[in-house]
Amino acid sequence: MVSKLDKIARLTEGLQSLPEPATAPTRAKRERGVPVNLRMPEALLARYAAEAGRRSAERGRTVTAQTVMLEVLAAGLPEHG
Repeated sequence: MVSKLDKIARLTEGLQSLPEPATAPTRAKRERGVPVNLRMPEALLARYAAEAGRRSAERGRTVTAQTVMLEVLAAGLPEHG
C-alpha cells in the first residue's frame, strides 16, 4: 500500500528542477483621491461624455468622463508648491 507521503513525493518529483517563476511587473501606484460628488448640468456632462468617447475610440481603450473632468480641472489650476 502506498502512503499519502509517497503519493505526494511522486506528484512533486522534479518540481525543484523547474525554473523560478518570473515575477509579475508591478503597476505604478495610483495617487489616491478623495471622493467628491459633483452636480452639473446634463449638457455639460454630455460634453464630457462625448469627449471621453472620442478619446476612447482614438486610444483603443476606455477613457472615462471623470478622467476628462480631472484633466480639465488640473489644467485650469496653477501649480501647487
